[in-house]
Amino acid sequence: MWEVARISPTSSTSSVESGCAPQLRMRLLDLSPTLFKAAGGEVPPSWQGIDLMPAWTGAAALPRRPAFAQHMVTGPLRAAAVLGRQKLILFNDQTPFAPANRYDERFWTLDLGRMQRVELYDLARDPRERSNQAAARVAEVDRLQPVIHRQLDRQLPGLRVFASGLPSGSRLRGSLTLDRPPTEWFPYFLAAGDRVELSGTRVSFDLGGETLEKGFVLSGDVGRVQRAEADLDGAPVRVLLGAGDPPASGGPAVKIRAPGRERKAAPAQPRDPETEKRLRALGYIQ
Repeated sequence: MWEVARISPTSSTSSVESGCAPQLRMRLLDLSPTLFKAAGGEVPPSWQGIDLMPAWTGAAALPRRPAFAQHMVTGPLRAAAVLGRQKLILFNDQTPFAPANRYDERFWTLDLGRMQRVELYDLARDPRERSNQAAARVAEVDRLQPVIHRQLDRQLPGLRVFASGLPSGSRLRGSLTLDRPPTEWFPYFLAAGDRVELSGTRVSFDLGGETLEKGFVLSGDVGRVQRAEADLDGAPVRVLLGAGDPPASGGPAVKIRAPGRERKAAPAQPRDPETEKRLRALGYIQ
């Protein structure tokens, strides 16, 4: 698991850099093992991060590992992936959201004004993330987005219906019929012109083509998919059914999966009242 930093409601920057040469962009997950090792300790094998002291001192190259970031507070999903000098940010701005208080409303308004649905930055040339390169560098978006999708698979329950590999300017239309009606559906990085309709056990969709993998998630005990069909500009398109990570599509496809059905729920961790109190005072939890 590589969740290492979070996107706060006031900043989309999630990287952490050291203050001495050579500068290293690291995952927060690696910070504790690095400091622990620097102090002469032995890093417990149960820790998920790695010791970066060899890279810091120049004894070894910095491991090339992806980092994942996500917002911590309320509001629609904002997530990012960093690999090397490239950073991809996805903003789920089509999620219906009613701010619970003036604080949430203020930051939600700021996000709508400053964030785009897809952002890509070259951190070496643009460390302040001023020039969004997502439209010009489609291949980089396509390379980084699986980091975000795989991590969110671990967090978001429900049946996923995603469009993948759609040519720009095309339209994907389709429907699926389930054993039982979903409790609800919520968008997964859909664009403003995308449409999803839920009526009983039937879900229909009309999505615009783009490189980003997007779609929707159905919650509740829906049972099995009885029927699924889709076409791209009038021509039939493949529908991939299964659990877990789907195979590479090799072209336009609709992917229907429920990754949570293959994974056992993680055991509940005991809560520390003092930690909860501090996080609540800082606004990280309600």
